[in-house]
Amino acid sequence: MKEAGVVEHTDLDWPQIFASDTLYQKPIPIMRELYQNKQLAEFVIDRIAQGRFRARKKHQKPMQNY
Repeated sequence: MKEAGVVEHTDLDWPQIFASDTLYQKPIPIMRELYQNKQLAEFVIDRIAQGRFRARKKHQKPMQNY
């Protein structure tokens, strides 16, 4: 495998990978809900794919029409 250029998982610098992983270090607020609710996750992914999902600023009111 090494001859083909595949890196063994034991050769990776896992502490550095986790330290530089912003999603791991600072998960988005809705992450737990996405893991627990398949329908919500599919909805969010669909909106992102359609380019219709945008983050709102803290001072803005929630979107009324999804």
